[in-house]
Amino acid sequence: MTRGPAVPPRGDGDASVTAALLLPYRLRAVRIGIVAQVVVVVGLIAFLLAPGGAHWNVRAYVWAALVGLAGIVVIGYLPWRRLFETGWAEPVLYVWSAADIALVAILVAVTGGAASPVWGVFVLTSIFFAASYPPQAQLVLHVATIAAYLGALVVTDTLVLDRMLLVRLMVLSVATYMSSFLARELMRQMAAHDVVHRTSQRRAEQIERIAEVARDIHHLDTGVVLTLLVEAAGDLGYEAAGVARIDDGQITIVESTGLPEDIRGGSFPLIGSAFEQLPTATRGAVLEVDPTRALGSAGFATLIATPIHVGGEVTAVLGVAGRHAPSEADRLTVQPLELLAEIAGRALEHVYAIQQERDAVERLELLDGLKSDFISNASHELRTPTTVVYGLLHTLVTRDAELDPETRRQIMQRLLTASETLKNTVTTLIDFARIESGQLTPRPVPVDVVTIVAGVTANLTEVLADHAVSVDVAGDLSVDADPILLDRALENLLTNAARYTPPGTAVRIRAREHGDEVHVTVADDGPGVPPEEQPHLIDRFFRGGDPNTRTTRGLGLGLAFVSDVVTAHGGRLDVASVPGAGSSFTLVLPRRQPVPSTSGDRLFEASGDGAPPA
Repeated sequence: MTRGPAVPPRGDGDASVTAALLLPYRLRAVRIGIVAQVVVVVGLIAFLLAPGGAHWNVRAYVWAALVGLAGIVVIGYLPWRRLFETGWAEPVLYVWSAADIALVAILVAVTGGAASPVWGVFVLTSIFFAASYPPQAQLVLHVATIAAYLGALVVTDTLVLDRMLLVRLMVLSVATYMSSFLARELMRQMAAHDVVHRTSQRRAEQIERIAEVARDIHHLDTGVVLTLLVEAAGDLGYEAAGVARIDDGQITIVESTGLPEDIRGGSFPLIGSAFEQLPTATRGAVLEVDPTRALGSAGFATLIATPIHVGGEVTAVLGVAGRHAPSEADRLTVQPLELLAEIAGRALEHVYAIQQERDAVERLELLDGLKSDFISNASHELRTPTTVVYGLLHTLVTRDAELDPETRRQIMQRLLTASETLKNTVTTLIDFARIESGQLTPRPVPVDVVTIVAGVTANLTEVLADHAVSVDVAGDLSVDADPILLDRALENLLTNAARYTPPGTAVRIRAREHGDEVHVTVADDGPGVPPEEQPHLIDRFFRGGDPNTRTTRGLGLGLAFVSDVVTAHGGRLDVASVPGAGSSFTLVLPRRQPVPSTSGDRLFEASGDGAPPA
């Protein structure tokens, strides 16, 4: 009887056939086997009714056909899907195939043995066995088929080793071999088709997921962007995904999923890590994880890393990690990761651009407020001394004859003080104008730090009269600077120290050499500056404290002017302040480099022959 188990052959390339592909194949093979057996039984019945078969054992022939028909009914009603899923299908199929071989052998025996034309049914069963069983089972069933056929010939005493028998055995063997070959080729094609189908399906799912990310990632929150990115990368089928920030030679995991707790949020040196080449990379890469490092110790074997470019620079890395060894499928994942990384880079650029615009608007609003405060302060600073000068001069003009010498001296002193205030205010406004117009250009000459500090402190004797001033300047300190601008900068720092600290507190001036720099520090023991105000101390027009309770005058330009002066000299202004413990302001200037002597060169030139004179 024609019958074949639904077990595809296991040849080269068949290992990649998935269970989803194998089960439908097996179920189809069972259906085909049942239909083929029905056709054979119907054919056998018709064969019995045809002329020329009267010498057969009709009763045995009918019983064999009926047994075959009953087998069809039983096999047709078995729950094959459940049998395949539970693993019971293959034993049932082998029993069914053995029964088919036995029934065909019986039919051969009852229809004439060597003269029986029914032997051709063995060809059909051999073809189907070859198409359905693995090679080892095919061989066993082929041997069983030949043995059953020879056994039927022996029982009927018709076994003759003639040419006809050899031809029939050859036909059975060739049919089995060719069917097996065609079945293996079919399975290879099915496996290849399945791989292509699964790859295409996977790519389609990746594209769909990436499209979702591209639609949702345009968010103004960096955290939301990174979360969406990591979720999308994790959907590619790996156990872990994450984004790491590259900054100052360090790589820090900022968002992740699937990573162990001790790795999540960790930071490690970029040099010597798997990401070492990524800051200059343009494409993603499949990396084999070092089992001795943190990721490898956590059981991961594969890492696919892709650089994220923001503003033309690699600022972060998108990666997925798996616990299996790198494969061709991993390389197919690189392109979707690169696309995700590009989308994320553009989204982050958008976020940063929006943030910069917000910061610029806030900055402009702050500057507008500070300018308004500056105009108010400047008006007040100018109006008060101007009013004083006008009033005192008016008194002198209209009542000069009535004033005694002491009163006239006091009026003159007040005029001097008011004039000094006007001079300082106008000087500050001129400084501001120079800053705004970009005319703050230093004319550097060698400046001795000891001399300039001594000169400034001497000029500010009256301003610093209520403070204990200490000067600690190392000898032989020299800088290339504009003495006028440097003088003005130190004067501003000392004036601020006197103005914003209580009488009786100390003001310290210290200057030291630090490598190629000279640090000139003005420190005080005043109330200090609150932490939230410290970043704005060198902003133009900024004045700390509550405007309603502020007791000191000023335009908020002093420290801004100092900072611009030092920056113009190639240095910087360092500010440190502790509320309740005082503040320190340090002018960091490049140390003046000694000029190499050229006297030797002139001697060589004077000798005329390139050698020193004798």
